[in-house]
Amino acid sequence: MNALLKTIVISIITITYLSCTDQSNNLTKEESMLESKINQYAKTEIKYDKTLLNERQKQVVQNIYKAAKIMDEIFLEQVYSKNEEILKSLEFSNDPIDELKLEYFNINFGPFDRLDHNKPFIGKNPKPLGANFYPEDMTKE
Repeated sequence: MNALLKTIVISIITITYLSCTDQSNNLTKEESMLESKINQYAKTEIKYDKTLLNERQKQVVQNIYKAAKIMDEIFLEQVYSKNEEILKSLEFSNDPIDELKLEYFNINFGPFDRLDHNKPFIGKNPKPLGANFYPEDMTKE
């Protein structure tokens, strides 16, 4: 009985340990690739000391932040005509790989890898030469 109890305890500890350890061996090739690409970037939080600002200055900083969010939306539209629909589908997905795609999409402002010559990491379509400034089928002529 003592040996059986010992085996059960060891089994529980082993299962608990394995469930809490890094499961990177279980990642798919695509998940590994996306994590690798995401890890190329350093996550940076920009902070400021609010105590150094008066109320008017705090309001100015808030307005600059709001303007920057609007500029982000405009830029997202300018980069690629399908960005909005891709973004919505990723945001509403429950698939773990889509969470990684969404993170990398947000870094690149679209489905094209800016560090890899704008190769698509979502879908197969190449980035249009005129981005979304011109119709996608427009030629130089």
